[in-house]
Amino acid sequence: MTTDPNLLLLERIRWGMNVCDSEHQPIGRVVKVYRAATYGAPPPAASPTEIEPYLEVERAGSGTRLFVPIGSLSDVTGDCVVLNITWDQVDRMGWEQRPDYLQDPPGEG
Repeated sequence: MTTDPNLLLLERIRWGMNVCDSEHQPIGRVVKVYRAATYGAPPPAASPTEIEPYLEVERAGSGTRLFVPIGSLSDVTGDCVVLNITWDQVDRMGWEQRPDYLQDPPGEG
């Protein structure tokens, strides 16, 4: 049985952790983890067949939110979620737009 390394990283992420770029420059902090994102019923036609877990990150300084797919993480240290890109690449990723298929679990919002 193989375990997805990204899911192992996900297990180490906590609310409020710092999020840093690949050079350990601060980006923001984790405000929500979408571990098992759901489509709702019925799923939108443009939705992928599987939803990768996401982190919702409050960006330092601006308070804007980023929706970071777990595939963009390279490591989780004791105090920081480390991305696999540099700080200057973050703005080009389109993470400011919350994916339509991400929905809060029942009881959250």
